[in-house]
Amino acid sequence: MTQPIKRTMAAMRVIFFFLFFSVLVYTPRIPDIKDHLHISLATLGQIFMFTGLFGFFTAKIIAKIILKLSSRRAILVAVPFTMGGGTLIALAQNSFIFIIGLISLGFGSFLIHTAVNTQANTLRERTGTNQLANLSAITNTGALVAILVGSILLKVLSTASYIISVQILTSTVFLIAHFYLLPDDLVVESDKAFQGKMPWFSKDLKQFWIIVLALFASTTAEFSVSDWGAILSRDDYKVKAPFYLLPFIFFQAGIVVSRFSTNALSKRFGEVRYVRYSAIGASIIWGIAIESEAHMSHANQALIISILVLSFFVAGCGVGPVWPTMLSQSTRTKYPVSLVLSRLFSITSLSFVFGPGLVASLSKITSLPNALMVPITSLFLVGLLSTQALARTE
Repeated sequence: MTQPIKRTMAAMRVIFFFLFFSVLVYTPRIPDIKDHLHISLATLGQIFMFTGLFGFFTAKIIAKIILKLSSRRAILVAVPFTMGGGTLIALAQNSFIFIIGLISLGFGSFLIHTAVNTQANTLRERTGTNQLANLSAITNTGALVAILVGSILLKVLSTASYIISVQILTSTVFLIAHFYLLPDDLVVESDKAFQGKMPWFSKDLKQFWIIVLALFASTTAEFSVSDWGAILSRDDYKVKAPFYLLPFIFFQAGIVVSRFSTNALSKRFGEVRYVRYSAIGASIIWGIAIESEAHMSHANQALIISILVLSFFVAGCGVGPVWPTMLSQSTRTKYPVSLVLSRLFSITSLSFVFGPGLVASLSKITSLPNALMVPITSLFLVGLLSTQALARTE
């Protein structure tokens, strides 16, 4: 492996680590932001729905940015959006500013995610090694660290100070790391022939759509936990700060552990079998735990926290293998990686609408624990779809 390739891989690891750190910076502060803006759960869900819809319409823009500027220079376009979006979220005094901040942060992170995954797939073709599982694990490690740091600083830094500080740090890291990514000609020369064109439906995209559906369901599960995990612990199970963040922390830990193990376990048990039984088994255990705890209002707090932590860790282990295995398979088409990934990410961004929004609506009708059957069922669906989604890889 040449020195430039090694530097590129190191830069990608750094960017992947800080990407979720940047995106999820406000997650530990969601209960505080909700209270500060004086909005209800339903309104917060509607805000997440709106910003998720916006992401769907940015795919073509992102693909064109990467095709025209290269995936490396696309980072330079993205950073002002992540920095500006985080700042608006931190300083928001009303829902409108909060929404603009979420849209800006979402667009910037979407662009970075697509650009660096484009680089990862280029390296896969050049070196013959698939780094997506490890890189995805590094991304969630960044998310885990972000939540841990956010928990530690919950009583030390204000929401505004914490979010802005993290955005300054991550923006600086992105700008420095982008210099070590692959140069233009290695990424987009072959892509330019397509001029940003990719059909929505064709016979050779049948498996792509199965993968999209599975990833949509997986993302629904993952980000429903991101948005509602802390509120579930604090408001429904009366877990005190900072312990109400533990379920989400262990959910991310489960994702990290499973993704670092994905390559080894996929070789041992087969990729389809590993993803299928992980997703189905985790969804069943998670569902039983959540529904059981809904009837344990008088139980000891330590017992409630323990069950939450274990069930969310198992859920994370079920979610973990899905993205790296299916993302790698989705790019095995005749279309440029930047086009495929931007299309895929734009569709799965609608899970921000479907997942958190539906959870919010159902929680208003029934309860948040019962509404969490949405991500639990979504994870079960992933297991059912895995056989067709990954059929060609075994």
